Amino acid sequence: YGVHLIVYTKQKNSYQLWVPKRNKNKLVSPSKFDNSVAGGVKAGEGIFSALEREAYEEAGLEKKALKNAKLVGTINYNWKNSPYTLRRDTLFLFDLEVDETFKPYCLDGEVEKFQLMDWKKVLKLMQNTNLIKKNCNLVFFNFMVRHGLITNKQEKNYEKILRLY
Repeated sequence: YGVHLIVYTKQKNSYQLWVPKRNKNKLVSPSKFDNSVAGGVKAGEGIFSALEREAYEEAGLEKKALKNAKLVGTINYNWKNSPYTLRRDTLFLFDLEVDETFKPYCLDGEVEKFQLMDWKKVLKLMQNTNLIKKNCNLVFFNFMVRHGLITNKQEKNYEKILRLY
């Protein structure tokens, strides 16, 4: 199980997302872009406790700053962890809208730097590169659909993608 938080702000009638670049020394997906906060839920830990822990470690978010975080759903998927195993993951998804004064900072060294990116830039990275951690693409896409940023009007494969998702 994991928790993934998208921290965003609305600026100039558009969405800006806080996107961290993972440390180059990370074992999994080094130097890839990630969701604002993402991490595993420890055995016996609740998802809100996991979110509080990860948000503090990875983005310097105190518990009180998370009071407006909204649990918006889950994503379940399977992937080949190795040639002989199948891993099943469930991600608990959260959104947190912040104002323009918010600046995340990493306390545990997992993040090299944070960038405030327009959602269209994130979408282009998803469509044209391999620079985003794979499961984070799912979370970004979910966010964009829920907020009406991606619709069937501009995405010709919208229904096909939703069926896979």
